[in-house]
Amino acid sequence: MKKIKIITMVAFLVFPIASAISSLKWVNIEKFQEEKVKKQQEEKEVYLFATGYYHPEENQDLYATGSYEKDLKLNGRGITASGKKVSKGHVAVDPSVIPLGTEFYSEEHGILTAEDTGGRIKGNRIDIFTGNGKRGLIKALKINGWLKLKILKWGNEEASLVCHGFA
Repeated sequence: MKKIKIITMVAFLVFPIASAISSLKWVNIEKFQEEKVKKQQEEKEVYLFATGYYHPEENQDLYATGSYEKDLKLNGRGITASGKKVSKGHVAVDPSVIPLGTEFYSEEHGILTAEDTGGRIKGNRIDIFTGNGKRGLIKALKINGWLKLKILKWGNEEASLVCHGFA
């Protein structure tokens, strides 16, 4: 009987102390995470893997896939997923990661807007529209690597990086 009383007394003393220590740990972790998120939201910068795409023209003397029809299929028919005619400054994204309407700034490419999606665009990747015809193709082929982007607007709202895994 004494052992039960001692165990009960120890439990009443130890568990509240352990619980309090555990709570302090969680508070510190949460505070650290909040500070980290706040800092990243102030910076609003991400690194995404960038490639280029273009809109082919009939009778150009160079195609990425060897033909006009194949390039049209690869690069889309000139209308974005948001219903706009593709133009300079548009990027294709994976909308499960980056919502349409997101605006970025790149030192190399200026202001970019997520207006399109692509079958091969998955994860933290963007495809930058570079123009029409052979000239657009040549520019598109030069884009292939990590790109630092400043987020100006997230989707149709101000940047909220916490909800979308960038924090």
